[in-house]
This record gives sequence, structure tokens and C-alpha cells, in this order.
Amino acid sequence: QAARLGWMPSYPTFDRNPLDLADDAEAAGKAPGEYVVEELKAGRLKFACQDPDAPENFPRVLTVWRANLLGSSAKGNEYFLKHLLGADSQLRATEAPEGARPRDVVWRDEAPTGKLDLLLSLDFRMTSTTIYSDIVLPAATWYEKHDLNTTDMHPFVHSFNPAIAPPWQTRSDWDAFQAIASAFSRLAEKHLGVRKDIVAAPLMHDTPDEMATPHG
Repeated sequence: QAARLGWMPSYPTFDRNPLDLADDAEAAGKAPGEYVVEELKAGRLKFACQDPDAPENFPRVLTVWRANLLGSSAKGNEYFLKHLLGADSQLRATEAPEGARPRDVVWRDEAPTGKLDLLLSLDFRMTSTTIYSDIVLPAATWYEKHDLNTTDMHPFVHSFNPAIAPPWQTRSDWDAFQAIASAFSRLAEKHLGVRKDIVAAPLMHDTPDEMATPHG
């Protein structure tokens, strides 16, 4: 509901490729926002979170930046191992009984396993997420880059200045993502061409759009 009402982002957002969705809007001669709203109202377009087990709604590629998503942040390690990665798990919980199942989300008796095609981590720690990642990019530590950081124990922002340059093949987060973006841009010229993409953004705080939302 939070994703459908625009309170928070959710990707993949729709049950249709956002590049194809942009092409369909252009073919219909309508603005992207107008076309998406019409398709949602008509029921021809749905949010991916309404049927997360449908193959077209799988998150195929996941990039984890400086976070232990699987073992800590996600709060459901065994579920992620089984359904997201398709790895061995110690999942012992039984499925929710019929009366306790969600009403707004499509329920499938056999939940799919191994939804993800590629898991990429950018981290200098050997966490449980990096252990299960297909690709681990060597990241610079706090002593090797300019950065800002916060903790849950201090009410202020920490600023970092490098004591040494990133050693060996390590790179700062900025340099790593910049190199990936540059490589993808070169590949896109041949494999993607010029395309338009439709991205749904959440409602920003204290804006007319948010204030006009019924019930906040």
C-alpha cells in the first residue's frame, strides 16, 4: 500500500518493463504520467509488489553497497537464502494458514526460489552478503577515501579524509560506481540505443502532492 500510494519507492515498480512502458506511452501519443495513470485505473498495468512471485516482477539484479543485507539488515536471512538466491537454507517456518494470508497481494502455494540472477556487493568487509555474492568489488575503507558517515550512537556526522590512497585494486565508492556507469554507457550505445525510461518517484515531504494525499 505504501508503494501504491507513493509514500515510498519500490523497484521493480510495475509489472511491465519500464523501457517498454515508455515506448507504449509514446505510441499512444500520451505523456508518460497520463498514460501510466490510465493503465493503472484500467487494470492493464499493476504494481510489481501486488504479485511479487510472478517472474516478470522478480528483482533480477541486486547491488548491495556497504551493507550486510542478507545477514542483518533484511531481517529474514533464511527467506532470502531460499527465495531470493535459491541457496541452501534452514527455513523451518510453515506457510501462513489460509485465514492469515494477505488480501491485496497475489498468493501462490509454491513460492519461487532463486529469483535473483546477479548479486553484486561493494564492501570491504567479509559479511554474509559478500560471501553469497556473485561479484564482490574491493572497496576502500574509511582511511582511504573522502567520505561522510553516521552511526546510531552519535548525533553528528563523521567526515573522513584519506590517510593513504586506496591500496591494490580497491576503489572508493564514487570511483567504483563511476567506472560501472562509464562502462554501461559504452555498452548501451550498441545494445540499448536511445531509449526512454519511466521511473516512479515517491512523494516528497511537504510538497503539494503529499499535502493533497487523502489521510496523509
